[in-house]
Amino acid sequence: MERHTISISLVHEAVAVARQRGVDIEALLLQAQIPPDLMAAPLSRVTAQSYAKLWSAVAAAMDDEFFGMDSHPMRRGSFRLMCLCALGCATLGEALKRMLDFLRLVLDDVQGILVCAEDRASIVLHDSGLPLRAFSYATYLLLVHGLACWLVGRRLPLQSLSFRCAEPPEVGDYRTRFCESLAFEATHTQALMDASLLDLRVVQDERSAVAFLAEAPGSLLVKYRNEASLSTTIRRHLRRLAPEDWPDVDSLASSLQ
Repeated sequence: MERHTISISLVHEAVAVARQRGVDIEALLLQAQIPPDLMAAPLSRVTAQSYAKLWSAVAAAMDDEFFGMDSHPMRRGSFRLMCLCALGCATLGEALKRMLDFLRLVLDDVQGILVCAEDRASIVLHDSGLPLRAFSYATYLLLVHGLACWLVGRRLPLQSLSFRCAEPPEVGDYRTRFCESLAFEATHTQALMDASLLDLRVVQDERSAVAFLAEAPGSLLVKYRNEASLSTTIRRHLRRLAPEDWPDVDSLASSLQ
C-alpha cells in the first residue's frame, strides 16, 4: 500500500488557505475520512483515496480546484474542461501547449510555457514577486503532468524538477510523484523531459475520459507515479519485514546498493 499513501504534511498544505479563510477544516477531514487527530502526527500518512476526497472537499468548499492558491480561483469543472480541450490534439506536444494555454486563462499568478532546446523539453513556470510554496508549483505540475501521462497512456519520465522556492521540510512525496532529481531556490520552476516524448500520440478519447474524470483527482495521484523513487523503494523494502526486524540506517543503505 506504500504507493497509495500521501504524507500528512501535504494534507496540511492542502488545507492551508482554507484554514486562513475560516473554512471548517475538521469537517473537510471527516468528509475525506481522515481522522483529525492525524494532523498532530507528523509521520502519519493517509491513503491517496482520502487525499483525493479531501481535494474534492476543499474544491467544493471554496469553488477552487487549485486549493485557493491563486488570486483567481480555478473554479470547479476547470480540470474537466482542460482535459476535454486536450483530447482534440494529435500529439503530446500539442496537448501540453493547449493545457498551458488553458491554465493561463484560468490562473493569474502562475503562467506555464513549453520550451524546447535540442533534445530537451521543459515546462517552465513563470511567476513574479515572492516565490510560491513548493506545494503550489507541484500542484500545477501535477495537473499538467498527470493529465499528459493519461493522454498518451504511459508514464512520462521527468529528468529533473527545479523549484523557485526554498526546500520544504518534506520532499519524499515529490520524488515519488515526479522524479528523484529535485532542486530548490532555482531562478524559475521547471520540469525537464526528453523532447522526443512530445511526438507521442494522444491515445485517449471522450469515451475513456468519462472513467478518467470520474476517478480524478485520485487518478492523478497514483497511476503515473515514479515507482523507482528512493522513498518508494525504502517503504517497499521495509514492508516485507516485521517492525522489530527493521535495519538501522547504515544497514538499510547497504541493502539497497
